[in-house]
Amino acid sequence: MSDTDHTLRRRTLAILLAAIAGIALAGCSLLPGNTVDSSVYTLVVGDCFNGDYEGGVSAVTFVDCAEPHESEVYASIMMEGDDFPGRDAVFAQADTDCHAEYGSFVGLSWEESVLDFGILFPSAESWALSDREILCIINDPERTLTSGSLAGAAR
Repeated sequence: MSDTDHTLRRRTLAILLAAIAGIALAGCSLLPGNTVDSSVYTLVVGDCFNGDYEGGVSAVTFVDCAEPHESEVYASIMMEGDDFPGRDAVFAQADTDCHAEYGSFVGLSWEESVLDFGILFPSAESWALSDREILCIINDPERTLTSGSLAGAAR
């Protein structure tokens, strides 16, 4: 084997080992008890997270729902249209639709529940990038940590 072949083989092996180590480390961060900082654009219904999600936030700390966490995504509403409808229209739809989904998720109406909801919503800037999703977020108004999903909590 020539020196060039040997060097190429060593580099390939080094790259392969680095890739395997990266995958292993990423997998470890998803084990119970660990958290992952990630973009709010990757949140889906059923995800739990910590961190403030109001005021143009772009990242939150994902947490396994079995572990103590502040918030949970309980519904996703897709808006329509080519032009951004304005912040008031987004809030109006979010308020209506998140309220409508709340009772079936928690088991009580929002008015009867001790829990609260908030929203993640498209901005004019994210709308221009095809973001049309409103996420309905449930949490304790005192920001008390919850373990497990609040689905069917009836409180």
